[in-house]
Order: sequence, then structure tokens, then C-alpha cells
Amino acid sequence: MPNKPKRLQTKEYKDNRMRPWYTSSKWQKLRRLYLANHPLCECDDCTKYGLLKTANVVHHKIPHENLYEELFWDENNWQAMNSKCHNRYTMAVEQRVKKVETRKQLV
Repeated sequence: MPNKPKRLQTKEYKDNRMRPWYTSSKWQKLRRLYLANHPLCECDDCTKYGLLKTANVVHHKIPHENLYEELFWDENNWQAMNSKCHNRYTMAVEQRVKKVETRKQLV
């Protein structure tokens, strides 16, 4: 069975209208500046347990859903996270969404 393609390699992501936001020089500059000012992961677990992990991802606390550009650029909506913490968080959210969608289909 072939490996599942990484998210960045999927056609859906490449066609996604948010991709230009993430690849823009404006985002790259703001991202670098934000991570320089927030060097440690601010996820719930790291904050709760006092873990000191280097942040390397800017997480959007309220998902912009590829539609709400103002949420994408709003620094108050950003959270510095370590990539492993971000991936774990994102996977947990996606699993909750799938459960809700499955329940809706059963009704």
C-alpha cells in the first residue's frame, strides 16, 4: 500500500487559495518576526507543564478556513508552536471534525 502523500503535496493544497498567503514575502517576514518575538511553543501542554520547546510554526488559533483573510493576517489570532505540537493539535482537531461528520451522516 503506497504511503499517503504529505499535505503539501496534495492537489487540494496546491489548488487552495490560501497558498499564496503562506508563500508571500509579507507572510514570510511577519512569520520570522513573530517567531523571533515568541521563541517558545505556546501550546496548551507546553504552557501547562512548563516545557521549553522552540517554536517554528505560527498557528492560527481561530481557523481562517481559507476564506477569512482578515483572520489570517490578524496577529492576535497567532500562536507560536513547535511543529510536533502543532501537528498533534491539528490531527486531534481533524479527528473531532470527522467524528462530528460521521454522526451527522448517521442521523
